[in-house]
Amino acid sequence: MTLMRELTEENEDNQGPFPECSYPFFSLAAFCRSFHLRSSATSICAVAGLLLSASTPAIFAKGQKKSTASAQQKPEAILAAAKKFADAKAWSVQAHVNADKDMKISGIIFGKDFDLTIETIDGTTRQIVLGDKSWSSDDGGRTWKENKEIDRRFYYLMHTPIKYSASEKIPPFAAVGTEKLGDESLLHIRFIAPDKITYEGDRANYWIAMQDRQAPVVHRFLGPMGFENNYVTDQVDYTPVADEHPILPPPGNPHAQAPPPGPEALLMAAMKKMSTGVWSVNGTVTFNKTIKLHGFLSGEDFDLTNERVTPNTPMRGIVIKDKAWVCSDGETWHAGSPDDRLLYNFAHTPIMTGRLWPPFEKVGSEERDGQTWLHIRLKVAEAKADPKELPQYWLVLDSQGQAQYIGHAEMPMMSRGAGGVVHCSFDYAPAAEKIAPPPLGPPVDDKAYGFNDIEQHKFDWKGRIVRLEVTPKILESKQIGEDTYRAFLKDTATPNHYGVVEFPHDALVKLGFLKKIVSGAHAWEELEQMGAIGRTDGKPVSFYAQVIPIGEKPAARAVAVGARLVRDPDGSVSYTWEADEKQAVKSAPAPAASGTSDGDLVNRGIEKAKNGDLDGALADFNRAIELNPKDDAPYYNRAQARRLKNDTAGAIADYTRAIELGSTNPAAYNNRGNARAENNDRDGAIADYTRAIELKPDYARAYYNRAVLKKEKGDKAGAKADFKTAEKLDPELASEESAADSKNDRLSPSPAPPASEESDEDPIERGIEKAKKGDLDGALADFNRAIELDPKNAAAYYNRASAKMLKKDADGAIADYTRVIELDPKNVGAYNNRGILKARNNDPDGAVADYNQAIQANPKDAKAYINRGNVKKAKGDLDGAIADFTKAIELDSNLALAYKNRGEARQAKGDATGADADFKSAEKIKLEDFKTKAQPVSLLDGKLKLDIPSDFSRDPADPKNPKTLAKFSGPDGAWGEVLRGTHGLTPDKLEGYLKMRVAEYSKGFNWLPKDSHLQWLKKDIVTIDGRKWADWRYVPMLKGTKSYSHSPVYTRFLTTSYKGQLLEVTFTSNLNTSPELKAEIDHIMDSVHFEE
Repeated sequence: MTLMRELTEENEDNQGPFPECSYPFFSLAAFCRSFHLRSSATSICAVAGLLLSASTPAIFAKGQKKSTASAQQKPEAILAAAKKFADAKAWSVQAHVNADKDMKISGIIFGKDFDLTIETIDGTTRQIVLGDKSWSSDDGGRTWKENKEIDRRFYYLMHTPIKYSASEKIPPFAAVGTEKLGDESLLHIRFIAPDKITYEGDRANYWIAMQDRQAPVVHRFLGPMGFENNYVTDQVDYTPVADEHPILPPPGNPHAQAPPPGPEALLMAAMKKMSTGVWSVNGTVTFNKTIKLHGFLSGEDFDLTNERVTPNTPMRGIVIKDKAWVCSDGETWHAGSPDDRLLYNFAHTPIMTGRLWPPFEKVGSEERDGQTWLHIRLKVAEAKADPKELPQYWLVLDSQGQAQYIGHAEMPMMSRGAGGVVHCSFDYAPAAEKIAPPPLGPPVDDKAYGFNDIEQHKFDWKGRIVRLEVTPKILESKQIGEDTYRAFLKDTATPNHYGVVEFPHDALVKLGFLKKIVSGAHAWEELEQMGAIGRTDGKPVSFYAQVIPIGEKPAARAVAVGARLVRDPDGSVSYTWEADEKQAVKSAPAPAASGTSDGDLVNRGIEKAKNGDLDGALADFNRAIELNPKDDAPYYNRAQARRLKNDTAGAIADYTRAIELGSTNPAAYNNRGNARAENNDRDGAIADYTRAIELKPDYARAYYNRAVLKKEKGDKAGAKADFKTAEKLDPELASEESAADSKNDRLSPSPAPPASEESDEDPIERGIEKAKKGDLDGALADFNRAIELDPKNAAAYYNRASAKMLKKDADGAIADYTRVIELDPKNVGAYNNRGILKARNNDPDGAVADYNQAIQANPKDAKAYINRGNVKKAKGDLDGAIADFTKAIELDSNLALAYKNRGEARQAKGDATGADADFKSAEKIKLEDFKTKAQPVSLLDGKLKLDIPSDFSRDPADPKNPKTLAKFSGPDGAWGEVLRGTHGLTPDKLEGYLKMRVAEYSKGFNWLPKDSHLQWLKKDIVTIDGRKWADWRYVPMLKGTKSYSHSPVYTRFLTTSYKGQLLEVTFTSNLNTSPELKAEIDHIMDSVHFEE
């Protein structure tokens, strides 16, 4: 039995707590293509959630005094002293953790012992760990169970911020100021982040009491932490505990019990009730101006009216599931986007359920119309906190004191759309109305406008779609994005005006302005010389464009959205680029004659398709759908035509629409099953074949197709039964290919490729091959099948664990590796990989135990020594780490990672000479590895060649980005790409292009640390193989440093002109700081070779 091959994976510290050597079956994918570690939230809901969860420190930071601590003692030294003081003490903790599911954690920690209560929206659990004993209770301490294994995940969230290690090198911190908490003065310090920070929870913040400078005390921590392979935001308050025995066996220390729930429990109950039904909302949103907002909410649907700043011009938006409508003048409705939720987010965030709220306090209560209204407010320790800056609610209670709903809410919210903090105040009440679409057949403003009209009404028309009418001659075409073009046009208004309009992809061709798409910028004379100009005279051309104001300027962007307006039966309108034939340069297929029915169009389309005119057929099917969008026949036949054009996704969508419209044609299910099979959706295909058989029990072809897929999935008995039925119904199918059905007088595509029959290949081997190709779901299916066939097959569990590991299912992978160890106690790879996962889950002790077992099973396994050394290094045991790395080097002197990690450990101990020698050895090994294992890659029909090392992999091609010739993923987020034709570039413009890009990069890097700058290593025009290239490269440099060997974001570019277009090669280390990776990037770029 072949097991997955073992590889050494190198991961830098910025990816997780422990760089490790894993035993997967193929290389891990790159983790990040962004220069930023964390991306900012874009919706009000998410940002508001962050603001609310961190509201205490947000208020806490007001009125701070500038600190002089940095002049007397470095903040990192103060933090080190505070951690040392905390090491031997018992601490009461109160924490709020922002994660996929918010958590409240409270209790006591003392060394490695703890008594913690963890509360989530799913329930509450209390954990006690004392020595090697562990207990837990899920019913408030009434009953307890003793656990075989110790779960330290939540303990690590509390303990890690104050964990002390004598050898720990604390990164640079800055003193923010001195703040008051009751009678105590606290020093606020925070990590100096390399990225731009939009929320303080994205970096480590500490508040430290400084009464005794020899023993400063950490009172609060706010910052990111690793939890279950994700980043979470951890906010913890620490208070010393004086109990002689702070941790006790069940029932535990009474002082560790979680405080009883406050008014926030009523708040969450009210929010849960408001997650269903319809609710009226009426209130205001205030930032630099006040907006009135009223309407209705129902789950994710809404009908909201925004009383805008301009008098008497309210904007109303309605969203019901995936349909959206917008009205900006009180009577005209246009199709909107269901993703445009700014108004909804303002009104819905205060009542959004699913969050675990921090403590609230009762302010008062009053009677209103026979109801009790309870006023509550976010509870903070600061006496001077401004109540207006705190979320507060008025809850409507029943006679039993239970919350019915939220009657009124006031709170601040962070909004990127409004550019800062907004203050919201809303009234809510149950509503009898239902949210409904706008009235059927509302008037549509179809008047022809010009550019001057847009300039005059740009604020009133913000977001509005209007019809523009222009002369047929385009004056200039300019490509401004990957698929966006800007046209300079003249309108037909009186007096005539000129303006620019942005068009998507080939819209200029569809409207007749151009005969073909051209990149770059060209005046009409150039377009004419290129044979690209369309009509230059004739009738005016009209289209629809959305108005988007540009700042305070007397101008606005006009973004074209379609050539024709289509009214749906529900009263909404949409836009299409299917232009009238009179506006096209080439005549479109002949329109249907007056009185032609949709059925005639379908039949004509079928005949065209049979004659090979698929585009003509599609046009007829499209027209038939416009005439009768509720008829399933044109959708079914358009799906057939799309399959013939290899548009599998479009075909599936049309088959699905035909089925939704009530089609009982079994061929629709059979053929959708074939399309799904082509997309490797075997389960979906089998479900479709089954439904086809239900509709037509003698459907031989559906039985045959289902048999093929069942055999592929390992269901030999089911496959055999289906094959037998298919052969009985149609003996000729025994040798036929799987094909689409052609009955019911409908268009029949040519036979689809046969579903491949299963060979006698072992499902484990088959799963490994699928995994190597990136089909992890297919691999898991094969490994599951292998386990079904032999539940004691250790190899099947091992490989399934490796696949789960790559899918980031840590718990599932650990369970499978554990099963492997039960079946094969000497499986080194299982111990090693389970150790990696435990280390990532903040269980260093468990990881070390697994690495010990791996070494005991195979004392010559160098990787296990490296991994154990990594954990020891992270725990501060530098001598133990160095000993393990040294042992790994003795076993395998070609392990660059062992030298590199030993160098880091030596550097932390102050052994600069030994560290330098190790780093040089690692770099030498990596260089030799690059030379022997680099693979040549050829692009542009072999004209462009470059060597790619083994730790970089080529990404699959993206059809949406045809101008990206190739993308590559390297270790820990490093990446590269080759672009061609993103815009025009001639050889004489190369130097100007270089100067422009250097200027852009020099100004645009606001994410750099305050005391750093962008160092240009080179920015010259060079000659390679007789061709001129712009060679430009940079790296961020911290103030006072002379070497960039350990700086992140080492980036190199090579740019040239090829056939009048840009050709550019880019490689970057991203956040990886490895000197060896920089050397690899240099070798890649030095290998670039171009021959025409």
